Amino acid sequence: METITLKIKPQRNVWADVEIFANSALFAPDYDPKVIEVYDDKGLLWGLAHKEHFYQSSRSPFHQSEYIAWYFDEELGLFLQGKVPLINRLGLMALGQTIVPDLSSITDPYWKN
Repeated sequence: METITLKIKPQRNVWADVEIFANSALFAPDYDPKVIEVYDDKGLLWGLAHKEHFYQSSRSPFHQSEYIAWYFDEELGLFLQGKVPLINRLGLMALGQTIVPDLSSITDPYWKN
């Protein structure tokens, strides 16, 4: 049995990461991240490790996020403010096409009007 140890970060300095990863290359089409984590302005929303270990935080049903930040193995890969992608490094990444086929499907429940 494989033991998996994760360092879950309840908060991230997302705005600093926006500057760091703004001009980074796209992920390769065959890139297969081991850990995916999604954050908003309140912290960690959810994560998925090794495609089988899911974890999440709770939010008020009335909370609306100012931004959504998707991390792939600790690297910012997708940053949405409102429905506008400010960073999108998914490119032709196969996983990106399956988890983010339509940006509105992952943003509509969260955005402030």
